[in-house]
Amino acid sequence: MFGFAKLEEHGKLVDKMADAVGVDLDEMEQRGELSLEAREDLVKRCVGCADTCDCQQYLAQTPPGSAEAAPDYCLNRDAFAAMRGAKG
Repeated sequence: MFGFAKLEEHGKLVDKMADAVGVDLDEMEQRGELSLEAREDLVKRCVGCADTCDCQQYLAQTPPGSAEAAPDYCLNRDAFAAMRGAKG
């Protein structure tokens, strides 16, 4: 299993990537549109990514809501696209 620090790091990356593509995971959870388990799955998928450094650089240069989609290497790209499509 993963250590807490690794899960915390990737949890932050997931939140920032969601923000970058205009998806508010907290709001989706509050509305019942995203389960805790589904959010945990996003983080676990992120932990398996080999491009963490690229992701951190991308997120440092990408303001919230400014990305059309997550980068091609993002393992949650399709999930974020589906969430973005569902909201509007």
